[in-house]
Amino acid sequence: MNVDRRAIIGHVTFDFRVGPRGGIGRRDGFKIRCLHGRVSSSLTEGTIPAKIIREAVVMAVVTTVFTAVVIDWQTGICGNRASRNSFVCNTIFLGLGAAKLWLGFHVDDFREIDMLRLFTLVAALFLAPQIAAAQAVWANYSFNVKPGAEAKIEKAVRAYFDGNEAFKGKVFFNRQVINGANPATHNIAIVQPSMSDWETGVARTRKDAKFAALAQIVAQNAVSIDESLLTHVKGYGEIKGEGAKFMTFALSVSNPAKLVKAFDKAFSKPGSWTLTGPLDLFAVTAGGAPSITHIAVVAMEDFASFQSYLSSEHYQDMRKDLDRVRQIRAIGMVENIVFQGPFDLNTLR
Repeated sequence: MNVDRRAIIGHVTFDFRVGPRGGIGRRDGFKIRCLHGRVSSSLTEGTIPAKIIREAVVMAVVTTVFTAVVIDWQTGICGNRASRNSFVCNTIFLGLGAAKLWLGFHVDDFREIDMLRLFTLVAALFLAPQIAAAQAVWANYSFNVKPGAEAKIEKAVRAYFDGNEAFKGKVFFNRQVINGANPATHNIAIVQPSMSDWETGVARTRKDAKFAALAQIVAQNAVSIDESLLTHVKGYGEIKGEGAKFMTFALSVSNPAKLVKAFDKAFSKPGSWTLTGPLDLFAVTAGGAPSITHIAVVAMEDFASFQSYLSSEHYQDMRKDLDRVRQIRAIGMVENIVFQGPFDLNTLR
C-alpha cells in the first residue's frame, strides 16, 4: 500500500510516496516540483536521484564542521558560553545554506540559480567569526589619584552608577596595591556585554550632565595615566563580589588558541585554582602598552592564597604549557573598592 507524503522546503515541493518496498527513491515515486512550475532539465525530469540528496547532506555536514573547526581554531570561541549558542546557530545556518545551494545547482537549471543565495552564503562564511564572536568588552581608565582624594572619587562613582537604569554593564573602581613602574594608583573598569553596548554607553555619556559632574570630580582629584579597551576571551570560576582582590598579568601571547586550550586542560583537573576563585582572559583591542596582547585577571579573597597556589603541583604542570605560548611582561596587585551594575559576569563562563 502506497502512502503519499509532501514536504515544502523553500521554493521547492517534494512529493514522495512510501512504496511496497518501504523506499522513497525514484522507483517509489520521489519527485521534486518547483513552485514556479519548472523542474530540472539536467536530470531525469521530475526526480532527484538519491545520490544528489546524499551529496547535499554531506555538503551540509562538511561545511558546518569545517566552519566550526576553523573559527574555533582562530578565536577559541567555543569555550565561551556567552557566544557559543550564536556560534552554533551560525555554523548550522551555513551548513544548511551549502546544502540548499548544492541542490540548486543540480535541481534547477544552472541559469536559474538565485545568485543572491550564493552571495549570502559566501559573505556569511567570511563574516561568521565576527557574527559569532560578539563578546564582552572591558574599557579601562587608569589614574594617579591625589593623596586623600580616593574617598571623593569613590563617592562620585557610587552616586553616578547607583540606580542608573541606562547602564547595563558592571563598573569597578580599584586601588592599585603594587603596580611596578606604572604611576597609576587607581583604575575605573567598565565591563559591557558587547562592543555595541559600550559604544552606546559612550555616546550616551557625552550628553549626560551627571556623567559630566563625575568626570569633573575625577579630573579635579586625579591625573589620567592611560586608557585601553579589551575584549573578553574566556572566563573560569565563579565571580567574586565587592572588596575582592585581583592579580593582573600582562602577557605577550604568540598563539591565543593554544593558550585557551592550556587553560581548559589545566582547569578541568583536580587542584585547579578556579575551584577557589575566577580567572578571566582578555585580549587587548586598543590602547595599552606596546607588546602586550592579553591581560589575565585572577580574583581572590587574599593574595596569600594565590601565592600558595603558584607553588602547587597543579600550577607547575600548567606553567609548562603556558610558557610555550606566552610571556609575562608585568604583574599587578589590585584591591576592589566599588563593584556595581546589573551585568552578571558569570554569564561569561
